[in-house]
Amino acid sequence: MARNPGVLTKNPNVIKWVDEMVALTKPDQVIWIDGSKEQLDELTNEVCSLPDGNKDKMYRLNPEKLPGCRNVDMLRLAGIEEILLCPGLYCKQGQPESPKMLCMEAELINCRNALERAMLHFAHFERETAHLGGNRYRLRIYYSENDETEMLIRVLSFGPMMKVNAPESLVDEIKKRLKMQFELGIR
Repeated sequence: MARNPGVLTKNPNVIKWVDEMVALTKPDQVIWIDGSKEQLDELTNEVCSLPDGNKDKMYRLNPEKLPGCRNVDMLRLAGIEEILLCPGLYCKQGQPESPKMLCMEAELINCRNALERAMLHFAHFERETAHLGGNRYRLRIYYSENDETEMLIRVLSFGPMMKVNAPESLVDEIKKRLKMQFELGIR
């Protein structure tokens, strides 16, 4: 293949890499994405006009059938095994509801730099720390209910250095996970 037409960069490393990939994969053509609406429309029309049965074919969805839907205007059937319609999930009118904010309260024993690790682990959350005396600290970390699984993973990484007292939903999930680990013989 001749030099890539429409090259959108002057970076010699990128051009060299693309040339190497072209030599390796031997595509019919190379398309440089410029991010324009026109190019997006052109590529979308191309994949929508593929023959039925082609694994890359996409289908336009009719916005009049599900008014108010966001981020659901194209559908690619390859790889779909099951479809469940949940209209309330994607088709809410107006602004989506804000997730509920929760506060994790925990006691931390500052052993093996646990306090420093906690400050790093929870750096992007709003938090408060209070010294309780000796090497014990109280942490309050404010997070979205959507982040509860992430909080669970982070808390469990502290092992016995951290004891969570609230919220009850997080405490229950920690107990459940620890019980499962114990039953599996993981200690």
